[in-house]
Amino acid sequence: MKKNNTHHSKLRPIARTIASALMLFSIEAHAEFADTPLHLQNENSVAESKVKSQVMFLIDDSRSMEWEVASENKAAAGRSRMDITKRALNQVLDKYQDKFKWGLHTLNDTDLNTNGYITYAQMKNKVGRLKTDGPTPTTLAYYNTAKTVMDNTLYRCQKNYIVVMSDGDANESYKMRQPYDYLPDLKSLYYENYPGHVRPYYEPYYTVNPQFTVSFNSRTSPAIRGKSPTPKNLLNNYGKQGGVFSPSPRNPIRLHTNRPDTPYTPNFINDHYFGYKEGGLPAFRYYQNTPHISESWDEFWDRDTGLRWFSETLATKDFKKAGDRNPSNTYQERHWDGHPDDPEDYSKQTAETFTVGFGGSLSNEGKKYLSNGASKPSYFFDAENAESLVTAFDTIFSNIVNANIPIKATGTVAPTVFGSGVPNLAAIVDVNTASWSSRIKFFDVNSEGKLNTAQTKEPLFSERKTLINLGRPIGTAGGREIYWADNIENGNNGMFNLPETAPANEWREALIPWITRAQDDNALSAHAKTSNFSQPYRIRPTDAASSANTNANDSGNQRNLGDILDTPILTIGDLVDNRQKYLVTAANDGMVHLFQAHNQQHPYSLKLSYIPAGADREAGNTMGRLLKDVAHKDYGKKIQPHHYLINGGLVLRRTAPENNQSHAFLFGAMGQGGRGAYALNIGGYDRGTNRLTGIDSPANDWINTVPLFETAKGVNNQLGYTVGTPQIGRVALQRTNQKVDINEDVVYAGFLANGYSDQKGKNQETALYIYNMLGQNARSGQAKGTKGEVIEKIVIPNTMGGLSSPTLVDTDFDGVIDIAYAGDYRGNMYRFDLRDNPNQWKANRIYQGSTDQPITSAPAVSRMGKDKYVVIFGTGSELYQDDRDSKAQQAVYGIYDDVSQQAQEVKSDQLLQQELTVNGNLREVTNKPFNPQTHKGWKVNLGAGDGERVVVKPTMVLRSAFISTRIYHSQTTTTRSADGDLCLPTVTNSKTDSSSWVLALNAATGGKVSKADAHIKFIQKADDPNAIAAGMRYSGIINFNYVDGTRAGDYSVTADGDSGGTGTDKPLNEGGGGAPKNHCFSKKGKRFILKTDQETLEVDGKVCNSVRRISWREIF
Repeated sequence: MKKNNTHHSKLRPIARTIASALMLFSIEAHAEFADTPLHLQNENSVAESKVKSQVMFLIDDSRSMEWEVASENKAAAGRSRMDITKRALNQVLDKYQDKFKWGLHTLNDTDLNTNGYITYAQMKNKVGRLKTDGPTPTTLAYYNTAKTVMDNTLYRCQKNYIVVMSDGDANESYKMRQPYDYLPDLKSLYYENYPGHVRPYYEPYYTVNPQFTVSFNSRTSPAIRGKSPTPKNLLNNYGKQGGVFSPSPRNPIRLHTNRPDTPYTPNFINDHYFGYKEGGLPAFRYYQNTPHISESWDEFWDRDTGLRWFSETLATKDFKKAGDRNPSNTYQERHWDGHPDDPEDYSKQTAETFTVGFGGSLSNEGKKYLSNGASKPSYFFDAENAESLVTAFDTIFSNIVNANIPIKATGTVAPTVFGSGVPNLAAIVDVNTASWSSRIKFFDVNSEGKLNTAQTKEPLFSERKTLINLGRPIGTAGGREIYWADNIENGNNGMFNLPETAPANEWREALIPWITRAQDDNALSAHAKTSNFSQPYRIRPTDAASSANTNANDSGNQRNLGDILDTPILTIGDLVDNRQKYLVTAANDGMVHLFQAHNQQHPYSLKLSYIPAGADREAGNTMGRLLKDVAHKDYGKKIQPHHYLINGGLVLRRTAPENNQSHAFLFGAMGQGGRGAYALNIGGYDRGTNRLTGIDSPANDWINTVPLFETAKGVNNQLGYTVGTPQIGRVALQRTNQKVDINEDVVYAGFLANGYSDQKGKNQETALYIYNMLGQNARSGQAKGTKGEVIEKIVIPNTMGGLSSPTLVDTDFDGVIDIAYAGDYRGNMYRFDLRDNPNQWKANRIYQGSTDQPITSAPAVSRMGKDKYVVIFGTGSELYQDDRDSKAQQAVYGIYDDVSQQAQEVKSDQLLQQELTVNGNLREVTNKPFNPQTHKGWKVNLGAGDGERVVVKPTMVLRSAFISTRIYHSQTTTTRSADGDLCLPTVTNSKTDSSSWVLALNAATGGKVSKADAHIKFIQKADDPNAIAAGMRYSGIINFNYVDGTRAGDYSVTADGDSGGTGTDKPLNEGGGGAPKNHCFSKKGKRFILKTDQETLEVDGKVCNSVRRISWREIF
């Protein structure tokens, strides 16, 4: 036990620590990642209300409050529990002063109680006069406190809080007098039959107050009136229980009736607001070796849910109705049931209760009584010393302040959808920010590229299973990291950052079932409440049909998928009923979702969800520790803001089919959800074992066949937040004179940019990581290296910007990656040369940019001839909150690079500058001639003054670059109440409007595309060459996917040699293959771009004369 002098000596440092922590909330938003995607931001900031919240303290002033903490000894002056309480209360008062209206009630000193609310100065005086005496009639005192709170609520928008602090178990709801005050025959019975001075005690004559219907501690409340029970003579009506008469001062005697014909009439309440409720049986404790009663109580009112019966009603039941009067003559509320213009629902007036157990004297029953009495499980605090009492009060008021900060309501400005071309099928994602959920919608696509929007299909979710990777070995079965989520060996609350005070089984009974959708949300939420779990659990909206069926596939079900933001919907595999066999995405529910083709009603079925819970975030934190926040009832609000758990890019790859067998796998980045990446088998055959792998293997074996690896964690993790999209390509581990032995030296490699810091301006290493994906020879499948090991890390010296997504290039079309390109957050572009042994791989800067033009997306490449490329990229960022309002001018660049030569660094003044002009919703671009003698590339400035930016990789179609840009415009409007209603405050709406341009630029010059070039028919005047516009503006955020109706497969390599994206590989080709033509289409056919607004735009261009070329899949 700590000495008493530490109880007050540490208050001041702790207060400073708390104040420092609260200061963190004032850090400017622009310093960090945006919590919500910029285009979904729509905030209402309500000016500080003129109506102050009211806080009523109910303070235990019983006799035990003069004791030392954790002792029953009387404390020295200044060190008692009451002294510590006074100091803690004064700290709270001094911190918040007149920000709130204050009130004080005590358990015993009615003269000190406030009839309503007072000022900070008056409250300080009241606290100074607190003294100790009497029992602990908490239930009665709370009832009287509640009446005061209800009677003194003046406004419909006024928020009320009761803070109960007690150091002992509640008592005195049933008042017992001493046995020697009763009948002579009782005395005779006492002395004659029980020698040894320890005697039983029989229930005395007990009279309920004949005037009122409740009698707590022999006190009555004049506010309660109604029928009264008649007095009962209960002498000899109760029998003793075995063992209850042992002479222990803390061993209770509980009385039970043994005469049904003479029932016990309990204390009861009959109140117009709280209703009718009977109490329980009387009970008491007596002093050792004497017949003196030390404490008596009511088994209901003073135990378990006695306090909760009042506090739960007070927190949920409206206590003001239209027409109710106020005790104040200064204001008459006219809209108790709400006003149409209220910024939030003010139709119910309620009060929330916080409870604090202090001093170390509470029994387990007493703690349960207070814990149940709190409005939420997190509103109870067990403070055993001075420091924890201060912390409890500070946490309480942090909750109260957070409940009164400016209201934040997020709404969708434009649909967040990700298009993915699927044979005869399109997949589009809708995001609902109210529930932070997503729905994948499938639309049939006809031969003209038009979507059948009249019929929407969705996946099946009833077959899902869930794996979780905890990131660190646990358990006794060999220290595994990966478990079935419903069967984690030696799991505990700490793995998921649930508080130490939470019931030990909360993770298993609430959090995991909520995450995996294993139980109905309504039932789980109710179970969490009755089990006193540490937090309330969110109920995700469903239609009536799905409320009874946790796997229902109704269109209104918002519980199947978390919000899918930035991560694409990708497909791969052989065709099954005209759709590819596998579909993969990831969401901010912390899961990677693997689907398999199903049937016509449900084109895909979710087979497996994988949770990389051990992925690192900031120091000492992991993604899995945020899962509880996503499950919290208030998720998405200011006090529980939206989290990114997985919103990084994905790439899927399938090995070249051999004997009708192939192997599909993936590499995914955590995005803003973590500093790392994961690799999984999707399906097919493992060529090393010739056995089924991924979700094609037996379901009970998925725990072994699906996970491939995750990147390093802990002290070995030097990655930033891996926001970009990884790439997959085959690399040579050894070259002789730049020649590759494709039979021996080639493996599948995953390319991962090291990413960014979560705070803008914070130094972050710039590096490209290259991992061994399968640990197999890429041709034979035999073991080569170890899956997940770093083949090479290429660090760019003297720069700290953080690397963006790479693009991989196979220059000679032999199936092996030769070159990679990637930009960084400081605006530079690099060539990574892989045409040597790994320890000789190197990076060279090919363009020197500027810090106000960050590159956050992968570049595209346009092949102009053997070894000659134009590297095309745009600039701009939308990662950080202050990016929304940035008006720095961004641009699209095309940098020439001859990879047969040493890399040359290009600067802005060496570029040909083309210019965009706007004509309504159309754009034109100049067509200035390109001079290779003086120009090292080209540049096109985007909009001046509007912050137009590029954050998506350009799409190459022939030698045209199709580019989508984004513009954000935040506007603020202020609305004030016109009639003086204090509950209609000044509201400032900050709304983010978004728009997009879709551009088509000539890859060689950056200028206007011709009729022979691939071009988008923004204007349907095909015979007019002047009708070929450079771009068109659209409302909202537009993304698109290029669809070529003539393609014969989903090959991973494009006509330009871009080889890192999603698709199926061709066999390795020693010596290289013929370069496909990329300046004309191989044959006539239907080609279009499918935009996220479900509109299609036709693509046209020159068709080669009788020459058939390879089909390709465009990646963005």
